[in-house]
Amino acid sequence: MERSAKHCPFCGTLLPPSPFNPTPSYTETGRLVLVLAVEQGAPAGTTSFELTTERKVIGRSEQADFRITLPSISRRHAAVWVEEGVARVEDLGSQHGTFVNYHKIAQPTNLRPGDRVSLGGDVHFHLVLEDDEEGATNRRKGDEEIPLPPVKPVSSDLPPASAATGHLQVISSYCSATFQVASEQELFEQALDHLKQLLPAERFFAMTGRAIETLQVLAHRGELDPPPSRGIMRRVLYSLSDRPFVSGDAQSETGIRERSSIVMSNVRSVMCVGLVGAGQCEGMIYVDTLGSDQPFSADDEHFLHVIAQVTVARLSAIRTRVELEAMQEELTHRSGGVSPLKPVDVS
Repeated sequence: MERSAKHCPFCGTLLPPSPFNPTPSYTETGRLVLVLAVEQGAPAGTTSFELTTERKVIGRSEQADFRITLPSISRRHAAVWVEEGVARVEDLGSQHGTFVNYHKIAQPTNLRPGDRVSLGGDVHFHLVLEDDEEGATNRRKGDEEIPLPPVKPVSSDLPPASAATGHLQVISSYCSATFQVASEQELFEQALDHLKQLLPAERFFAMTGRAIETLQVLAHRGELDPPPSRGIMRRVLYSLSDRPFVSGDAQSETGIRERSSIVMSNVRSVMCVGLVGAGQCEGMIYVDTLGSDQPFSADDEHFLHVIAQVTVARLSAIRTRVELEAMQEELTHRSGGVSPLKPVDVS
């Protein structure tokens, strides 16, 4: 199959349309940091680096500012820097290409927090906006956690993980199962049940809400205690990015490991994706592992991203249906009990 810009260059899956990518200034609100999502071939202990106005080269060469010793990485693969407060990336004529949110770039490209930068198909970064003042406060006081309601787990009638034969099969099953879901809770329960079939996570949370203070858990799988990291959820919620935030090893990554909730809970790997539609984050899906040494892979991240995209579409359909029903009820009430909406004969 010939792959186009609308398909993932790594697995061939059809991609959702790219969201509008504004380029505001971030230099006054924090530091822009590239965090390595896949650590294969990177120097031990080096998982992130801050972007500055100085161009930094990522590549296999010993002279590279950030060296990655993989055959798929060119000696001078890509350059990253900050220009007028905006992070930028440029491919330096690499053999396997540089991608932003799975789309190959051919010229210097603006980035925003939450964007994914891929070098070939093996190395993936996420751009993170770190708030220095907030980070210092969290290190002094500890990371507060969002209070979670006692949601009762719902049993699943889906087949066990061994019955899942691949990501596309599970995604297709999820699309079919949620085609006419009646409620947001049912939708989120289906999302978590399908994610469980392939993701090597121990805990799954699905939440709605447009602010960190109003997040509400509608479904979960696994233990509620300890709750998800409030700091990570805040980062995802306010970035307005539909790309998952991934921490391959939360115990060692700069900016994550300092959070008391991560250390005390022995959280190892985390993925969190915002449910972003029409420029507004309506909630998120959060998964993690406790104590496990198995990090999430690039395939896991892409799988979560597609499930989140389907969830956003289904969530919008549910809310639109509820609004239309409310409008019809109001019109019926105003017309004295007779619905003014006449059925249309389309035969």
